Amino acid sequence: MPVFAKASLEKLHTCVSEIQIVFMDVIQDWDCKVVWGHRGQADQHQAFVSGASKTDWPNSTHNSYPSRGIDVVPYYPDGIRWADEHGMYLFAGYVLRTARIYGIILRWGGDWDRDHDTKDQKFNDLCHFEYIVQA
Repeated sequence: MPVFAKASLEKLHTCVSEIQIVFMDVIQDWDCKVVWGHRGQADQHQAFVSGASKTDWPNSTHNSYPSRGIDVVPYYPDGIRWADEHGMYLFAGYVLRTARIYGIILRWGGDWDRDHDTKDQKFNDLCHFEYIVQA
């Protein structure tokens, strides 16, 4: 059974409990790495300037503390496969279904409007998930 590395766990623990619940379940069946949880001002601004984020500080879900946004990628024996879009889509489906089982609503960066149409995105952030607060 896969387990999170120390660095991934530290980043996961900067996120809201709902995100932690989902990914502690996901890791039991799918090896993955947490790339970002909470991002401070300098890191968020750098992500914005580099084009990795469309939002500058303090407007990203990564900027709240605890963070409502997380970036997680599948992890394979040969490492992260950033170019493997099919793998990212498959992983996202697993994550979203896992969240649903817990009654947790996540939005994924490959389907921002949550309409199940992945072809209508202007910006794909395939490793990004964010917690949707339910009213």
